[in-house]
Amino acid sequence: MTDDLLLPEGTRLVHVGPHKTGTTAIQRAFHDNRRAAAEHGVVYAGTGPQPYRPVQELVGGRGRYGSGPPPSGAWGRFAADVASYGDARVVISSETLAGARIEAVRRMRDDLGERVHVVRMARRLDRVLPSRWQQTMVNGGRTPYVEWVREVLSDPTDRFWDRQGYASGTRLWADVLGPENVTVVVVDETDRRWLLDVLERMTGLPAGTLALRGAPDNPALGYGEAVVLRRLNEIAYRGRWRAASYPRLVRGGATRGLRTGGTGGSTPFPAELVPQVVAAASEQHDALLGLGVRVVGDPASLLISPDSVRAASPGALDESAASTTPVAVAQGVGAVVEAVLADGRQPLVAAPQDDDGTRSSGRRPADLTTAQLVREIVARLPRAGTRALRR
Repeated sequence: MTDDLLLPEGTRLVHVGPHKTGTTAIQRAFHDNRRAAAEHGVVYAGTGPQPYRPVQELVGGRGRYGSGPPPSGAWGRFAADVASYGDARVVISSETLAGARIEAVRRMRDDLGERVHVVRMARRLDRVLPSRWQQTMVNGGRTPYVEWVREVLSDPTDRFWDRQGYASGTRLWADVLGPENVTVVVVDETDRRWLLDVLERMTGLPAGTLALRGAPDNPALGYGEAVVLRRLNEIAYRGRWRAASYPRLVRGGATRGLRTGGTGGSTPFPAELVPQVVAAASEQHDALLGLGVRVVGDPASLLISPDSVRAASPGALDESAASTTPVAVAQGVGAVVEAVLADGRQPLVAAPQDDDGTRSSGRRPADLTTAQLVREIVARLPRAGTRALRR
């Protein structure tokens, strides 16, 4: 009996995320099991968990803060490599594609051929909004949580909807590729394997081929730890830390330390904004069902009832009272300090402009003692988590 989800041989299955819908687990499962998948005629394109640089060139924009521009021609070379696999089913996964504009989607279709099929995930808005804010902090964001959520819900043109909206994030793909070439998979919050099972069925892989190994690669920060990260981003921005230093110092250093010593757990939804997210979910749900795309899973689970939302009062989300553990703060600050002092050759801050317009030499890590750097960081962090560090 043929599985009704199975795509034809030669299909280029493009998984476009979006962020915080199980994307990292999907990419890790395909990457770790690429040899087993290939034995069944399924190629996972690229050499790493995701082809970030080629896709970054395709979609344009600045990319992650501090990542720098991709190599010229990266997308063209990647597309040519995909074409070389002929009638094999090829899987391409990158959440960066969720932010693609129409020109990029058309180019992707033209470069990958007529056998493109896009799959994207849809997750309840009251769950994905807090997670998306946290991911924004990991990528250099500085807007406080409640303010960020309020802005997104009050602005239907916010880019969040193009990426995460049930219908808004699907419509462009359906318009360019045709609704018959788009599948939306509804995230099941109770089943970690659900998305992998669906992708195995779509590609013809035997059940269990996409084995999950170890703990998640991208675990959630607790709200307090995310606040620390936001404050570190402010320090980096106001202190004019070089963009090239950011991935090493904050994303790679402090974020890792905060995840190691933090409280973990998800961030609750702002109680005063529950009516708005309920209305937005209903509107997006109805619009999704009108697009004519294939929906796998239960679309009704995307609707939100007010009493099902894990909500927090405004006072509970006050940054000055955020329950940030001193251990987490110490590890986050320590990771930044360690990264700075490990490489005294790289300027910590961008070189300032002299009065005559020429660039002067920026302050370098070697010029900062550990104590000075710690004081500079700790002075701007939430009191709840730094009180013990000041003693």
